[in-house]
Parts: sequence; structure tokens; C-alpha cells
Amino acid sequence: MPQAPGKEVEPLAVSAYAGIALVAALARVLWWLAGVRFDAEPLFVYWQFLDPVQLAASPFEALLNLHSQPPALNALAAVALALPWPPARVLLAALFVAAGIAANVATFHVARAWSGRTWLALVVLLLCLASPGAILFENLLFTTQPVLVSLVLALVALERLLSTGRLRWYAVFGGLLLLVTSTRSMYGAGWMAAGLAAPFVALPRRRPAVVLGFALLGASLLWPLKNGLLFGVW
Repeated sequence: MPQAPGKEVEPLAVSAYAGIALVAALARVLWWLAGVRFDAEPLFVYWQFLDPVQLAASPFEALLNLHSQPPALNALAAVALALPWPPARVLLAALFVAAGIAANVATFHVARAWSGRTWLALVVLLLCLASPGAILFENLLFTTQPVLVSLVLALVALERLLSTGRLRWYAVFGGLLLLVTSTRSMYGAGWMAAGLAAPFVALPRRRPAVVLGFALLGASLLWPLKNGLLFGVW
């Protein structure tokens, strides 16, 4: 059975991960007390977002006509704009905070699994919690936080795939890569294909994985195919 790199360590109890999540949540309280607030202003001023009025009035049409970038961020904005704005802003902030906490727990897990040292994983966790960049981008409505969280969670799926060889972790890994390609244009189909091909050595049953991999890659090509058919721009 394939094994993840690094010294093998005993699995932690769910309560231990809950404790890590609690520490990460307390860090967010400290950020809030220090004056950090979620900035949703990019929705109304950044060119990466479609016109909020159009997104709110005709979200499907607006997203269909979007061709300059992938749709995930604007789809999230459309959901937010369908709600009353003050509560929607709070919902977006809560979503980004929850995603950040999940990324912290995932970072701790991967660092511990691949280093074999709990103390080193804790150091990495504390560095993440104290990072000014992490604090900034978690509180900014933009692609940076969703891409970061998706990549970190993909690392967890990859670690589990290398440890167990189970196809379901390959599916989770590929799904998270697909989310990244749907969020930021710099991660295209070539990047997706390389990411899907890299962990093949860990799969004892490769034929189902080939089918799944091509399905995920095909899904990543649907958006540029739509752009090509409608606008002649890939």
C-alpha cells in the first residue's frame, strides 16, 4: 500500500483537530479585536467582478456572458447579491473565516503527516495564524483566499491518497483542483492535467482513475469551450 512521505505518525483524535480549530478561531477573535474587518468593497470596484446590478438582476445571463475569467468568484457574488446586503456581507465574512480555519487545520494535518513531528506542525500552524498576508487575504473578497484554501485542502486529499491509495481521495483531490481552475484563470487545463497525472503511482486500480481523471479534465474544459463557441475567445 502506498505511503505518504515522511515519518509515520499515529492518527490524532477528532477532539485534537477540534482543539486546533478552536485555537484558529480564537486567533480570528484577536484579529477582530485588533480592528480587522472583512472588506467586501471589491465586489463594487474591482474589474474582476461583473456589474452588481446585472449580477443581482440576471445572474445566469451575466455569468453566461462572462469570458474574461472563470466563473466561481462571480457565482459566489451572485449568491450574495440575491440576499439583503448587510446580512450577505456577514455571510461572506463567515464563509471566508470558516474556510481559513479549515485551511489552518488542514495545514497542521499535512505538516504533521509529512514531517512526522507534531511540534513542527504546531510551529507551522502558529506561523500561518500570525501571517499578515493570511490575515489580509482572508478578509478580502477576492480569489486569493478561495484558491489558497482549495490548494491546502487538495494537499490533505493528496496525503490521504498517498497513504491509502483509495479512489475516493483521488476524486476529492481532482474536485478541489477543478474548483481552483474555476476560480482563477492562471490555473488552466494544462495545470489541471499535470495535477491529475502526478499521483497516479499511488492508485492500485488505475483504470477507474483514468476515467475519473478524464472526466474531471473534461469538466475543466467546459468553461473555455463555452467561451470559444460564444465569443471566439478561449
